[in-house]
Amino acid sequence: MVEFHTEGTHSGTLRSSLGDFAPTGKSYYVRYCSVMRVKDGMVVEGRDYYDSATFVRQLGLA
Repeated sequence: MVEFHTEGTHSGTLRSSLGDFAPTGKSYYVRYCSVMRVKDGMVVEGRDYYDSATFVRQLGLA
């Protein structure tokens, strides 16, 4: 398991299961958690978790 963050500026089309969102020019900072299952030294399964509500709120999409 690993925790990290990403930050940047929404400068391109955001494609999601809810549709495409045009660039807003707004900045974002989101913390993530990746959980991986390792077998014989190789990652064989992985899941990422993040606070999507905070992400879309920072971009002004919610």
